[in-house]
Amino acid sequence: MDRSDFCWRELYRRLDHVDRWRDGSIAAVPVAFQARRIKRTPSLELKAAEHCGTPKRCRPSDRIFLALRFEVRRCCAALGAEPCNRLHSARLLCRGDATLSLSMAAPTKARMIVAFAALYVIWGSTYLGIRFAIETMPPFLMAGARFVLAGLIMYAIAWSQGIGKSSWANWRTSLIIGACLLLGGNGGVTISEQYIDSGLAAVIVAIVPIYIVLLGWAMGMAPRPTPIIWLALAGGFAGVGILFGPALYFHGGRSPALGISILLVSTFIWSAGSLYSRVAKHAASPFLTAAQQMVCGGLLLLFAGVVTGELPRLHPASISILSVGSFIYLVLIGAVVGYTAYIWLLRYCEPAKVATYAYVNPIVAVLLGTLFAGETLTLRTLIAAGLIIGSVALVITAQQLRARVEPPISAALEPAD
Repeated sequence: MDRSDFCWRELYRRLDHVDRWRDGSIAAVPVAFQARRIKRTPSLELKAAEHCGTPKRCRPSDRIFLALRFEVRRCCAALGAEPCNRLHSARLLCRGDATLSLSMAAPTKARMIVAFAALYVIWGSTYLGIRFAIETMPPFLMAGARFVLAGLIMYAIAWSQGIGKSSWANWRTSLIIGACLLLGGNGGVTISEQYIDSGLAAVIVAIVPIYIVLLGWAMGMAPRPTPIIWLALAGGFAGVGILFGPALYFHGGRSPALGISILLVSTFIWSAGSLYSRVAKHAASPFLTAAQQMVCGGLLLLFAGVVTGELPRLHPASISILSVGSFIYLVLIGAVVGYTAYIWLLRYCEPAKVATYAYVNPIVAVLLGTLFAGETLTLRTLIAAGLIIGSVALVITAQQLRARVEPPISAALEPAD
């Protein structure tokens, strides 16, 4: 038996171990799967074709990719992760000798619930926090200092765990993602709240799922949206329209239009950065990944503040206690906790599913306005909240059903590289 056959059989043995753990036959599951070197050989490709029913006359790279995709789907399904998340690793194996890395911790339902709750609740409250912070602080400088401090905190956490080292390639990736998510995305939100209300800003950000679905489909990273997903997205926007319908009409004028235009561009940049994060090379630790992106994005925001002339407008003596408290909340809770949860979820979930946080944020904004700004909770608000939450549940359910019913081997082969 040659080494390639042994590695292939070893991979099957490890996957069978996970299956028996899932069925309750054994009490424990390995914490991680060790990386294995799998060499492409004719015998290995033949085994792949025979096992998966792939036509033997198709290209060797297609056979090995489809076979590995089938096995990765089985493994991820057993671990409770999305099947598509490890297809990139399988694709790398089509390009010669490569390492199949399945060394990720199994995400539990409790972790997923906590991470989604952090996105839904924390990021919904950050809109109000940003509004309070920029009342007496320049927007770009505030956002830059926020993410630099949060990045240093998370880098210290990663360093304490012995994972503080990273390659220059990871820093380059973090610079690109930080520019998209933080400078273009969060920076745009911060600037726009000078012209529009925080609740209206949350409404405009709700178009992120549409951008991600359409961009992912256009770039070949996601399948064509199903009618039920389109229905869910339309229902979410209908709920948002009911929730803040009057605000869209009564905030006429040049300044609100400028704020909305900034948000439309920034949400597009955020969506593109989210999709790029799916295929980019990251550091091994989510803490280290988020820390690098925050530091890079924060420095870019500080540079933007200096370029736009915000430094002479910074007067520490005039900063209010409310702005300081909001800034601390944005650093520790909004950035450290919320952004880490977002990056972590992007590794395990569909981008469109992660982006559903934008539908819940307006609900949080309404509740905060009711509790702290004396706003009235009307029947219109309750109806809109039902539509928004229902759409979120429909999107998640539709994605899960698609992952279950989709055949492991698609009829169309991947295009040749």
